[in-house]
Amino acid sequence: MAALKKQQNDLKAFLLVLIGLGINLVCGWIASATQIPFYFDCIGTILAAMIGGFLPAVIVGFTTNLISSISDTTNMYYGVVNVLIAICAAAFAQKGTLRKLSWKFIVPILYFTVIGGCLGSIISWGLFGDTLGSELPSSLANRIYANVVDDAFFAQLYAG
Repeated sequence: MAALKKQQNDLKAFLLVLIGLGINLVCGWIASATQIPFYFDCIGTILAAMIGGFLPAVIVGFTTNLISSISDTTNMYYGVVNVLIAICAAAFAQKGTLRKLSWKFIVPILYFTVIGGCLGSIISWGLFGDTLGSELPSSLANRIYANVVDDAFFAQLYAG
């Protein structure tokens, strides 16, 4: 009986990973196709963390970047961003912060923004140097660079 229960839980976790991965890839594709300067490829990761916890979320986050690196090899470097978002989302889900929409929901959003924006900008700076890179927010970063700050890294940081 216990073995059957474990098989059912494993199957549920596997399906959760597949669904989260599908959500990430579709949302990432939509953001790319519409040129929206935001990264939506972590929505499935956060949902996997809310439903399944730490391990499914980390698998979804890293596998998303692994698959998307087939078309753009630099996406692999950003896998750490998705994994850190998964860890934070699992911690917030465990505390119950992500269960209902309230003013407390702002705290996880700020964490996700700092992780994605700051770490993503540092990775972009490491990959592309003192340029604005070729990823989606580069158009927003170009506008910030032209009108607000004189440093490409900080423009990328603000855009991220």
